[in-house]
Amino acid sequence: AGLPLLWAMKQTAFRHFTAGESLADVRAAAATLAPAGVRMIVDHSTEESEAADARQANLRAKVALLGKLRAELAGECVFVPIKLTALASPTLLERLTVGAGRLGGGGGGC
Repeated sequence: AGLPLLWAMKQTAFRHFTAGESLADVRAAAATLAPAGVRMIVDHSTEESEAADARQANLRAKVALLGKLRAELAGECVFVPIKLTALASPTLLERLTVGAGRLGGGGGGC
């Protein structure tokens, strides 16, 4: 059931909101959109993990991406989101959220 849904998404919303799946795709889209004053948000999403080596790999990949974007799309890329849950322990982040909620009198959620 997942593959037909993925195919459908790539044919509809994906094309509208995504420049592509590679840096080459993003460069091509940036070249097409730049004359209209449109610049890029590049989001290379990574998933959370309790494994420290996975979080280190996520950090290395994000740093490498930032370097490539600076070298290849400095004027076209204006924002790169950083997913904190991919770089820090989810358990630690949950504890911080609960603690902040207690300090602020909230329930610890968003």
